[in-house]
Amino acid sequence: MYKLSEKENLMRMFDGEIPEYLPKYDFFGWGAGLPMQTGKVSDAGYPIDEFGVEMATTEASMGGFMPAPGRIFLKDIRQWRDVVKAPDVSEWDFEKIAKEALKDKDTVNKPVILHNGGYFMTLMNFMGFAEGLCAMEEEPEEVLELFEYLSDYYIAREKGMLQYFKADVYELADDTAAHNFPFISPEVYRKLVKPFAKREADLARDAGLKIAMHDCGKAECFIDDCADHQRHRGHQEEIRPQADHHRRLGQPGPDLLPRDSGRGAEGSAQGLCRHAGAGRRLLLYAGGGGQLHRRAVPAENEAVQRLL
Repeated sequence: MYKLSEKENLMRMFDGEIPEYLPKYDFFGWGAGLPMQTGKVSDAGYPIDEFGVEMATTEASMGGFMPAPGRIFLKDIRQWRDVVKAPDVSEWDFEKIAKEALKDKDTVNKPVILHNGGYFMTLMNFMGFAEGLCAMEEEPEEVLELFEYLSDYYIAREKGMLQYFKADVYELADDTAAHNFPFISPEVYRKLVKPFAKREADLARDAGLKIAMHDCGKAECFIDDCADHQRHRGHQEEIRPQADHHRRLGQPGPDLLPRDSGRGAEGSAQGLCRHAGAGRRLLLYAGGGGQLHRRAVPAENEAVQRLL
C-alpha cells in the first residue's frame, strides 16, 4: 500500500525528488479548465468552440474535438482581425465554472491541472495545417500579432481560473508534433510560440503552480523549452540545472504503445524511456482517462504491466 496520495506523489516529482511510485497521468481525471466549449452548434449542426470554429469528434480521438473536415474558419491570415473575435471574459462567472468543473473531483488526493488553449493548435484549428503552416512561414508578423491577441485573451482567462480553481499544475498544451516528426522547427517555435507560452507560465508560476508542457507526438526537440517555461522570469539565460529535467510532464516521442504487441510494445516503451527519459522523471500516460490502453489489446497491456 502506497503512503503518498497521487497528488503528493506527483508534487514530489515536480520538486525534483524521487516519487514513491511511477505517476500514472490521468488527463481527464486530473485535468480541469479545458478550453471553453460554448454548448452551441452551427447552422450545419457542428459544435462550435469559443471562437466559432466548427468542431467534430470521433471514437478514435477518445472524445477530443477537432475542426470539422472542410469547414475552414480563417482562409487568409491577413484577415484574422475581421474573423477572430475572442470572448469577453468579464462576462464569465469563474467561481461557478470552477465549482461545476471540480464538483466530482477528489481535489484533496488527486492533483488539479489547468490547461491553456494553445497557439499553434489554435492557428491550425482556424486555418487547417496547409494554410496554417504556410502562414507561419510566409506571414510571421501577422501570426505574431494574432498570437498576441490570443495571449491577451488567454491571460485574462487564466487569471480567473487561477483565482477559483486552486490548481496544482498549469499545463501548456500545444501539439506541435506529429507521430514521427515535429510540425515546426524549434527555431520557429521559439520565435512565434514560446514568448506567449512563457507569459502564461510566468503568471501561473507566480501564483504558486507547477508548470508542465503537454505536446503529443515526437516532440523531443521542444523539451528544453519546457525547462525555460519552468524557470522564474529574469533567469532564462542561466545554465539549466539538472533539476529542470525532473519536472517535465508530457508525451515526448512516438506513442508509448505503438501498433505492435507483446514484447515489441514493451521494447518500444523501454527504448523510449532510455532515449527521452535519461536523467529525468517519467510519468506513464497510457490513455486519456488513465487506462493502460484505450484499444484494450491484452498483449500490449500485459507488456506495460511487465514494464511497471
